[in-house]
Amino acid sequence: MKTTKKDFELFKSECLRLMNEWKLNQISIFEHKYISSDAKCAFNSHGEVTYCLSTDVEPIDTKKNEYIKYLAKHEVIHCLIGNFAGLASVRFTTEDRMIDEEERLVRHLQKLL
Repeated sequence: MKTTKKDFELFKSECLRLMNEWKLNQISIFEHKYISSDAKCAFNSHGEVTYCLSTDVEPIDTKKNEYIKYLAKHEVIHCLIGNFAGLASVRFTTEDRMIDEEERLVRHLQKLL
């Protein structure tokens, strides 16, 4: 199913709404282009996050707008846990760094929940 500019604007606005609500303050870039998954987020070495909505998503059983919002939420959750996941994949990390990042995430979630 093709996504339109209107779908992309919904994806972007929903990402921004959730980032604001969840107090995520990183620089964000938004793209609307073909990718092999329906949506994704990627981090760069400058602390920026790129959110991308594919121009072609899998057929869905729900309303299109609901699915676009679901994709935005899914990607912002990746952003929320990105540092923790990134540390877990680093070959030379320490247990202390993992614990510190886990505590940062817990404190952040404590403020939200």
